[in-house]
Amino acid sequence: MTIPSSTTIRSYGVVSFQDVRSVMMRDDLYSMLIAVDLMQDDPPVVKADASLLEALNVFTQSEIHHLPVVDNTPNDRLAGIITRSSLMEHYSQELRRKMSL
Repeated sequence: MTIPSSTTIRSYGVVSFQDVRSVMMRDDLYSMLIAVDLMQDDPPVVKADASLLEALNVFTQSEIHHLPVVDNTPNDRLAGIITRSSLMEHYSQELRRKMSL
């Protein structure tokens, strides 16, 4: 979950579709839950200056599909998100580029 304020955006956790799917057919729970009830605390993140290989390693060591990217400030401000599919596409492009040299 990302909580914005006037000066910072800080990521506190992540809610995945799998988390929501586990309760969405439970009418008794679905309407009562809020994001914090489902979020994964301290999700894996990469710094904005991380290499492609570093991000790939995080994806291979976890079952996540979206990887938060944080800046290099002490507050680890949310800078963006990398998807598993976009990372694999960039990795594939890089391999093709290296093979054509």
